[in-house]
Amino acid sequence: MATLPRITANELLQVSVVGQIVGGTELGDGASGSAHCNWRLVAQPGWKHLFGEVAGASQSDMPDTSQSDMPESTMYVWCHPLDACFECENVRAQEAWPRLELEVRWRDIYDRSDLEGYGVVSVPPLPGVHQLVCRLWRPRGSMRERFVAYVMGGRPHLKNNGLVFGVAEEMENGSKQLARAVGERRLLTEPAGTVHISLAVCVQRKLKPDTD
Repeated sequence: MATLPRITANELLQVSVVGQIVGGTELGDGASGSAHCNWRLVAQPGWKHLFGEVAGASQSDMPDTSQSDMPESTMYVWCHPLDACFECENVRAQEAWPRLELEVRWRDIYDRSDLEGYGVVSVPPLPGVHQLVCRLWRPRGSMRERFVAYVMGGRPHLKNNGLVFGVAEEMENGSKQLARAVGERRLLTEPAGTVHISLAVCVQRKLKPDTD
Protein backbone atom coordinates (compact mmCIF):
# COMPACT_ATOMS: atom_id res chain seq x y z
CA MET A 1 0.00 0.00 0.00
CA ALA A 2 1.35 3.45 -0.95
CA THR A 3 2.28 5.79 1.89
CA LEU A 4 0.84 9.31 1.92
CA PRO A 5 3.42 12.12 1.94
CA ARG A 6 3.96 13.35 5.48
CA ILE A 7 5.98 16.19 6.96
CA THR A 8 7.63 16.90 10.26
CA ALA A 9 7.50 20.12 12.28
CA ASN A 10 10.52 21.59 10.44
CA GLU A 11 9.33 20.74 6.92
CA LEU A 12 7.02 22.17 4.25
CA LEU A 13 4.93 20.14 1.84
CA GLN A 14 4.60 21.70 -1.62
CA VAL A 15 1.97 20.31 -4.02
CA SER A 16 1.78 21.31 -7.70
CA VAL A 17 -1.36 20.47 -9.69
CA VAL A 18 -1.25 20.55 -13.49
CA GLY A 19 -3.91 19.14 -15.80
CA GLN A 20 -7.26 19.82 -17.37
CA ILE A 21 -11.00 19.48 -17.00
CA VAL A 22 -11.43 17.22 -20.02
CA GLY A 23 -15.20 17.33 -20.45
CA GLY A 24 -18.59 16.07 -19.34
CA THR A 25 -20.93 13.22 -20.22
CA GLU A 26 -24.56 12.36 -19.42
CA LEU A 27 -25.48 16.05 -19.50
CA GLY A 28 -28.74 17.66 -20.58
CA ASP A 29 -30.72 14.41 -20.47
CA GLY A 30 -29.74 13.77 -24.09
CA ALA A 31 -31.31 17.02 -25.35
CA SER A 32 -29.62 19.47 -27.72
CA GLY A 33 -27.76 22.31 -26.06
CA SER A 34 -24.39 23.45 -24.75
CA ALA A 35 -22.61 23.13 -21.43
CA HIS A 36 -19.70 24.74 -19.62
CA CYS A 37 -18.01 24.18 -16.26
CA ASN A 38 -17.29 26.71 -13.50
CA TRP A 39 -14.58 25.52 -11.12
CA ARG A 40 -12.51 26.47 -8.11
CA LEU A 41 -9.61 24.89 -6.22
CA VAL A 42 -10.22 25.11 -2.48
CA ALA A 43 -7.42 24.80 0.09
CA GLN A 44 -8.11 24.04 3.73
CA PRO A 45 -6.78 26.03 6.73
CA GLY A 46 -3.10 25.20 7.12
CA TRP A 47 -2.53 25.33 3.35
CA LYS A 48 -1.27 28.38 1.43
CA HIS A 49 -1.86 29.15 -2.24
CA LEU A 50 1.50 30.01 -3.85
CA PHE A 51 0.66 30.69 -7.49
CA GLY A 52 -1.63 29.76 -10.36
CA GLU A 53 -5.35 30.26 -10.93
CA VAL A 54 -7.73 28.87 -8.30
CA ALA A 55 -11.05 29.62 -10.05
CA GLY A 56 -12.40 30.03 -13.55
CA ALA A 57 -14.80 28.83 -16.22
CA SER A 58 -14.35 26.59 -19.23
CA GLN A 59 -15.46 27.23 -22.77
CA SER A 60 -19.00 26.22 -23.76
CA ASP A 61 -19.31 23.17 -26.01
CA MET A 62 -22.32 22.03 -28.04
CA PRO A 63 -21.73 18.62 -29.65
CA ASP A 64 -24.07 17.16 -32.26
CA THR A 65 -26.17 14.54 -30.45
CA SER A 66 -28.60 13.97 -33.31
CA GLN A 67 -26.34 11.42 -35.02
CA SER A 68 -25.67 9.39 -31.88
CA ASP A 69 -27.58 6.26 -30.87
CA MET A 70 -26.73 7.09 -27.23
CA PRO A 71 -26.82 10.89 -26.90
CA GLU A 72 -26.39 10.68 -23.12
CA SER A 73 -22.86 9.28 -23.66
CA THR A 74 -21.77 12.21 -25.86
CA MET A 75 -18.71 14.04 -24.54
CA TYR A 76 -18.93 17.81 -24.05
CA VAL A 77 -15.30 18.73 -24.64
CA TRP A 78 -13.78 21.54 -22.55
CA CYS A 79 -10.05 20.73 -22.22
CA HIS A 80 -9.80 23.58 -19.70
CA PRO A 81 -6.30 23.90 -18.15
CA LEU A 82 -5.55 23.70 -14.43
CA ASP A 83 -2.20 24.85 -13.02
CA ALA A 84 -1.70 25.81 -9.38
CA CYS A 85 0.67 25.25 -6.48
CA PHE A 86 -0.06 24.98 -2.76
CA GLU A 87 2.09 24.71 0.35
CA CYS A 88 1.34 23.10 3.69
CA GLU A 89 3.34 23.84 6.83
CA ASN A 90 0.81 22.60 9.37
CA VAL A 91 1.45 18.96 10.31
CA ARG A 92 -2.19 18.52 11.37
CA ALA A 93 -3.51 19.80 8.00
CA GLN A 94 -1.44 17.55 5.73
CA GLU A 95 -4.22 14.99 5.26
CA ALA A 96 -6.82 17.61 4.21
CA TRP A 97 -5.62 18.06 0.62
CA PRO A 98 -6.96 20.76 -1.72
CA ARG A 99 -10.15 19.89 -3.57
CA LEU A 100 -11.76 20.84 -6.87
CA GLU A 101 -15.37 22.08 -6.69
CA LEU A 102 -17.41 22.16 -9.92
CA GLU A 103 -20.63 23.73 -11.14
CA VAL A 104 -21.78 22.70 -14.62
CA ARG A 105 -24.19 25.03 -16.42
CA TRP A 106 -26.49 24.00 -19.29
CA ARG A 107 -27.85 26.24 -22.07
CA ASP A 108 -30.78 24.85 -24.08
CA ILE A 109 -31.88 25.59 -27.65
CA TYR A 110 -33.99 28.51 -26.38
CA ASP A 111 -30.82 30.13 -24.94
CA ARG A 112 -31.92 29.53 -21.35
CA SER A 113 -29.03 28.98 -18.94
CA ASP A 114 -29.69 26.60 -16.08
CA LEU A 115 -27.92 24.58 -13.43
CA GLU A 116 -26.91 21.10 -14.57
CA GLY A 117 -25.12 19.91 -11.47
CA TYR A 118 -22.50 20.32 -8.73
CA GLY A 119 -19.53 18.12 -7.97
CA VAL A 120 -16.44 17.90 -5.79
CA VAL A 121 -13.28 15.80 -6.05
CA SER A 122 -10.14 15.85 -3.92
CA VAL A 123 -6.70 16.34 -5.43
CA PRO A 124 -5.05 12.89 -5.28
CA PRO A 125 -2.52 12.77 -2.41
CA LEU A 126 0.02 10.72 -4.38
CA PRO A 127 2.36 12.02 -7.11
CA GLY A 128 1.72 10.95 -10.69
CA VAL A 129 -0.87 11.32 -13.43
CA HIS A 130 -4.45 10.62 -12.37
CA GLN A 131 -7.63 10.20 -14.42
CA LEU A 132 -10.53 11.29 -12.20
CA VAL A 133 -14.29 10.89 -12.59
CA CYS A 134 -16.48 13.37 -10.71
CA ARG A 135 -20.17 12.48 -10.36
CA LEU A 136 -22.47 15.49 -10.44
CA TRP A 137 -25.60 16.03 -8.38
CA ARG A 138 -28.25 18.71 -8.06
CA PRO A 139 -31.06 19.53 -5.61
CA ARG A 140 -34.16 17.50 -6.43
CA GLY A 141 -36.71 20.06 -5.31
CA SER A 142 -40.44 19.56 -4.72
CA MET A 143 -42.89 18.11 -7.26
CA ARG A 144 -44.01 21.64 -8.13
CA GLU A 145 -40.44 22.88 -8.58
CA ARG A 146 -39.61 19.94 -10.87
CA PHE A 147 -42.71 20.58 -12.99
CA VAL A 148 -41.95 24.31 -13.31
CA ALA A 149 -38.32 23.51 -14.22
CA TYR A 150 -39.48 21.06 -16.91
CA VAL A 151 -41.85 23.60 -18.50
CA MET A 152 -40.14 26.94 -17.85
CA GLY A 153 -36.57 26.06 -16.88
CA GLY A 154 -34.92 27.24 -13.68
CA ARG A 155 -33.95 24.18 -11.63
CA PRO A 156 -33.56 24.48 -7.85
CA HIS A 157 -30.04 25.56 -6.92
CA LEU A 158 -27.98 26.22 -3.80
CA LYS A 159 -28.08 29.60 -2.12
CA ASN A 160 -24.95 28.63 -0.19
CA ASN A 161 -22.30 27.03 -2.40
CA GLY A 162 -20.50 25.86 0.74
CA LEU A 163 -22.91 22.92 0.67
CA VAL A 164 -21.25 21.61 -2.50
CA PHE A 165 -18.65 20.00 -0.24
CA GLY A 166 -20.96 19.67 2.74
CA VAL A 167 -20.96 21.01 6.28
CA ALA A 168 -19.82 19.13 9.36
CA GLU A 169 -22.70 17.90 11.51
CA GLU A 170 -22.13 16.41 14.94
CA MET A 171 -23.86 13.04 15.43
CA GLU A 172 -25.41 11.67 18.62
CA ASN A 173 -22.31 9.55 19.33
CA GLY A 174 -20.08 12.63 19.20
CA SER A 175 -18.58 11.91 15.77
CA LYS A 176 -18.89 14.30 12.82
CA GLN A 177 -19.97 13.67 9.25
CA LEU A 178 -20.37 15.84 6.17
CA ALA A 179 -23.98 16.61 5.31
CA ARG A 180 -25.78 18.62 2.63
CA ALA A 181 -27.78 20.33 5.36
CA VAL A 182 -27.71 20.50 9.14
CA GLY A 183 -30.60 19.30 11.26
CA GLU A 184 -33.85 17.65 10.23
CA ARG A 185 -34.27 19.44 6.87
CA ARG A 186 -32.10 17.31 4.61
CA LEU A 187 -31.34 18.32 1.04
CA LEU A 188 -32.69 15.73 -1.41
CA THR A 189 -30.51 15.31 -4.50
CA GLU A 190 -30.47 13.49 -7.83
CA PRO A 191 -27.64 12.46 -10.21
CA ALA A 192 -26.77 14.99 -12.92
CA GLY A 193 -23.97 13.65 -15.11
CA THR A 194 -20.22 13.15 -14.97
CA VAL A 195 -17.11 15.32 -15.37
CA HIS A 196 -13.80 13.79 -16.49
CA ILE A 197 -10.56 15.30 -15.16
CA SER A 198 -6.89 14.60 -15.86
CA LEU A 199 -4.41 15.74 -13.18
CA ALA A 200 -0.66 15.46 -12.77
CA VAL A 201 0.38 15.89 -9.13
CA CYS A 202 3.92 16.73 -8.03
CA VAL A 203 4.77 16.52 -4.32
CA GLN A 204 7.91 17.99 -2.72
CA ARG A 205 9.07 18.08 0.88
CA LYS A 206 11.30 21.03 1.82
CA LEU A 207 12.99 22.21 4.98
CA LYS A 208 11.55 25.39 6.44
CA PRO A 209 13.76 28.45 5.96
CA ASP A 210 16.10 29.19 8.85
CA THR A 211 14.74 32.26 10.65
CA ASP A 212 17.71 32.67 12.97
